[in-house]
Amino acid sequence: MREIGELKVALDEKEMDAFAAKLANLKLGVGVTQHETQMIYELSDAVKEAQRSGNVTEYEKAKKALDAYVASLMPKRE
Repeated sequence: MREIGELKVALDEKEMDAFAAKLANLKLGVGVTQHETQMIYELSDAVKEAQRSGNVTEYEKAKKALDAYVASLMPKRE
């Protein structure tokens, strides 16, 4: 995790708990990275823009891309 490499000072107890929770979520596959969050926002914006434009084909295409990306982030069940 890039955050550890960027630390300038030691974490206090509250920050350490938050970091540990974030790390656990990532390891368990229940969290999303900053990059994944950004992609979700961008794809959501494309859906909203297509919806505003009234272009049904573009809306369906954008919605399908968003749904596929979110589905790809879901943990794989064994």
